[in-house]
Amino acid sequence: MVDNLCNKIATFFASKHNKRNISFEVYRYGLQLIMSSIGIMLFIICISCIFDTFIMGLLYFVIYIPLKVTCGGYHAKTVIKCFVASVINYFSVMILAKWLSTLYLPIWVWLCILGFNIIFIAVSAPVKNKKHNVGKSVAKKNKKYSLIIIGILGTALIITYLTIEPMYILNYIVLTIASIAIGILLTNKGGKKHVRIFD
Repeated sequence: MVDNLCNKIATFFASKHNKRNISFEVYRYGLQLIMSSIGIMLFIICISCIFDTFIMGLLYFVIYIPLKVTCGGYHAKTVIKCFVASVINYFSVMILAKWLSTLYLPIWVWLCILGFNIIFIAVSAPVKNKKHNVGKSVAKKNKKYSLIIIGILGTALIITYLTIEPMYILNYIVLTIASIAIGILLTNKGGKKHVRIFD
């Protein structure tokens, strides 16, 4: 249903704006991305409201989306697979954060998890994926933005961990960052390579 709607809208735009030399496939991909993103966000927000974790759902998107856009990572082949993967990722972060928080792990464990993921993302991002390919100039900007975002997040989390006891919200943020690192790792394992931006 979603694909049919995207095809119809893409056909309309491609025929009305053909002077811009934008192909039907580009319009269709953009529409699929927008619709799937809106659907995923609405579903996760609804689920977070049901589980009384609305703020955590918003926090997930505030951290996950900027990092995913700038760092790259795993992209599903279809809208449905993207939806399923995104929902599984969200539930995994939420459940794992709650479970690990009950173990009362010492601060140094969380700082090690955070540090490992920050270093991995800083070195690996952005990654190239044929399903979401970008040019070299965009890759350079993404590298810069990903380093800024991960640097700010990492510094804020380290300071907060050292000033207060580990708490669920901090652990949740660390695991959200870790999910980005896992997405990058999955992309690399799938045979995709880092974008060479310093050639």
